[in-house]
Amino acid sequence: SIDSSICLFDEKLGLIIKNSKFNYLYEKDKTNYLNLIKDLEIIDVMKKAINEKQNQKSEVYILRLKRYFSVNVKYLDQDQRYLLSVKDITATKGMIEVQKTFISNVSHELKTPLTNIKGYVIALEDAPDPLKIQFIKTIKNNIDKLENIIIDFLNISKIESSNIVNIEKVPVSRVKTELQAVLNERIKSSDATISYNLNLLNKENELKIDFEKVLTILKNLVENAIIYRGNKVPEIEISIIETKSRYKIGVKDNGVGVGPEEIEKIFERFYRVDKARTSNKAGTGLGLSIVKELVERCGGKIDVISKEGKGTIFIFTILK
Repeated sequence: SIDSSICLFDEKLGLIIKNSKFNYLYEKDKTNYLNLIKDLEIIDVMKKAINEKQNQKSEVYILRLKRYFSVNVKYLDQDQRYLLSVKDITATKGMIEVQKTFISNVSHELKTPLTNIKGYVIALEDAPDPLKIQFIKTIKNNIDKLENIIIDFLNISKIESSNIVNIEKVPVSRVKTELQAVLNERIKSSDATISYNLNLLNKENELKIDFEKVLTILKNLVENAIIYRGNKVPEIEISIIETKSRYKIGVKDNGVGVGPEEIEKIFERFYRVDKARTSNKAGTGLGLSIVKELVERCGGKIDVISKEGKGTIFIFTILK
């Protein structure tokens, strides 16, 4: 019932007993450890324990399996026996790499606006009056960017720490009002228009949703449409189709679009289509990864239809 492969060998290195975990690591019907174990990476750890008559522990990467394993050999001194345990740690190693990448990206994302703010504050001290207004505007933009980064980090932390979905009846009018309010500054500065196309089963125009999660999803998708608009005035259409068990929601824009080679990458944390890490225009690179996680928490999935220069449609489903 344990999650490790366990093998006990006698003083002549013959197999006494083993469990059935990870049988693909071993040759069938073999008893001597050199014939039994398929991979040299594990054999090398065994050999070291045998030669030194000491316990050995090592992490190995088995190329043929493309997986990481923790290999432990315990030397049982009194019985002259060896106990081999092998545990698959691929998932753990993957998480460590994700954490390293995340910390590295966080440091970079925070450092850029802070460096900009510091530089412009120093320049502001000696700048002539006409330039002061421009410098203050740049500082404010970088402060806004820092605030957005922190909000996105808090959202990720909140998503990962809670599996609770709070379904409630919400009027569509409330969704429209709140979305307009939370994006008011971006909508005004870009002259964006948002239209709605509703096909609901109930006459009250109510949605049975987790309001906070759905609002965050829509906010991030609409904000993305405004940011990546190119030289166009953003035209965004939100469609909601209701079935007996779920909602199908689409967010369509007329922006720059996404190439086919980038479709799979856009939901990765910190990935940006324009690669402009220092751009004040670009977002944090976390918005779409938050969208994907929230959609999945609501029991749905998200798809993308896009063509460069022709705009993008995000279509996601959520359970009622």
